[in-house]
Amino acid sequence: MKLGVSMIVRNEESCLATALQSIVGVDEIIVVDTGSIDKTKEIAASFGAVIYDFPWIDDFAAARNHALSQASCDWILILDGDDELERRGDLHESPDHGDGGRADAGLQRPVADQCDVGDDH
Repeated sequence: MKLGVSMIVRNEESCLATALQSIVGVDEIIVVDTGSIDKTKEIAASFGAVIYDFPWIDDFAAARNHALSQASCDWILILDGDDELERRGDLHESPDHGDGGRADAGLQRPVADQCDVGDDH
């Protein structure tokens, strides 16, 4: 099973590295940038992300669909540029269905003022 991450970003340089550090080890990182004027794309590239430019047309679904159409993995985790995955195990581990358990990882949303992304969509 291959696990990828898809992100739509714009001007996320203040928090993107933390988000990407939390997913190191996934098979693929797709980043769709909707018009950053900061170092967002350079940061994403430093983590091995494949970066696509997509002009913002006031249609989040169009940007998300474009991002997903670029992905090639079996499973795609969709994250925002200010999300952080709390890791407590291997991202590739399957849930233990024998005893009703679940994968031992969780998504943690940052406090709003931890990431100043400026002009939100």
